Amino acid sequence: MRKCIGVADFESLWVEALRYRRVSRNLRPLVESVHRDLLARSPSLKANLEELLAFLASNYGRTDANCCTVDRFFTNIEDDWRSLPPPLRDIFAAMSSTLHDAIYAPRVAANFDSLPEQLLERVRRSVE
Repeated sequence: MRKCIGVADFESLWVEALRYRRVSRNLRPLVESVHRDLLARSPSLKANLEELLAFLASNYGRTDANCCTVDRFFTNIEDDWRSLPPPLRDIFAAMSSTLHDAIYAPRVAANFDSLPEQLLERVRRSVE
């Protein structure tokens, strides 16, 4: 688990999460917005998280590379989201544990409410 390292290090966090994967070009700005809002505890965090998850639930965004990269990115910054209120913290925890199973082991992800559409619905139901 990584210490909170700030916005300046988004690039290194992104490269570490990306590894060799070929993700959709729309993914990075979505993750970057959520990361920025998370660090700032911005009121737009929920809206940007919803946008990210809507992308992952879409036909274009629902890929193994995208889901695995998002999973790994938010796993690496657990210290940054661990103190969020329970509904959002639980969503980040699910994204950071079994979202990577969404494509090749969807039953596993579904069992933990970690499919992109399940996470999206959880965000939409959450109270700020």
